[in-house]
Amino acid sequence: MKCRRRRLRPDLCGATAISSCCFDASTYLISALLVAAVTIPRAANTSPPLSWRNFLAEITHGTRVLLREPSLRQALTLSFAEATAGAAAIQRPRSSP
Repeated sequence: MKCRRRRLRPDLCGATAISSCCFDASTYLISALLVAAVTIPRAANTSPPLSWRNFLAEITHGTRVLLREPSLRQALTLSFAEATAGAAAIQRPRSSP
């Protein structure tokens, strides 16, 4: 059994394809213009000036959080092991004198 296609007029078929492409392009341009028109206000800089004391306090706090949480501690251990194995794999053997 053959499938019969309904024949459309060539001008109607072509106009539909062209109009759908034009519609797609126009919606893309409208979207680009709307995105370009968005303004994002800058946040006020409320962070204290960087000092060694603040830096060490931040590092200490982050380390405590990493070591306190079991899942983060496991991820840190696996990441360290992977980095060590990668460094060992790319290390060149030293030539003997």
